[in-house]
Amino acid sequence: MILGIDPGFSGAASLLSPKGTLVDVYDLPLTINNNRKQIDAHAFHTLIRHLAPSIKLVAIEDVHAMPEQGVSSTFRFGYNAGILFGVLAAHNLKVLKVSPAVWKNSLGLTRSKKLSLEMAAKLFPEQSQQFKRMKDDGRAESALIAYFVLKYFY
Repeated sequence: MILGIDPGFSGAASLLSPKGTLVDVYDLPLTINNNRKQIDAHAFHTLIRHLAPSIKLVAIEDVHAMPEQGVSSTFRFGYNAGILFGVLAAHNLKVLKVSPAVWKNSLGLTRSKKLSLEMAAKLFPEQSQQFKRMKDDGRAESALIAYFVLKYFY
């Protein structure tokens, strides 16, 4: 199976079967540290430990600093991405970083979160309830990242 991950604070991980069936979607676990959200490393480790035996490849969005982000928010975002990469490495999982521009362009998407939600609901009608709200964009994009890898790499 392929695990697609959108690493943002509203991010998620989606498990896709080799036939393209969306098996499940998991919101990334968060905790509060010094009044700020961060990835809950222990909870993410527990999730990955449970899923690891069935995962062939993890596809994670390749994040980087954005010019409009402040130094503090850029650091926090990178720190959280590092937690994800560390846990995946600890489980010896093969990780493929995919650029947002590449996977979105390949699927005919833009930066629009609404378009991502609509496409995910259309591609995975059996899981469409996962993509109903605007704040479900991380769920949609994690599923679409996994779909992109399945479509273009397998």
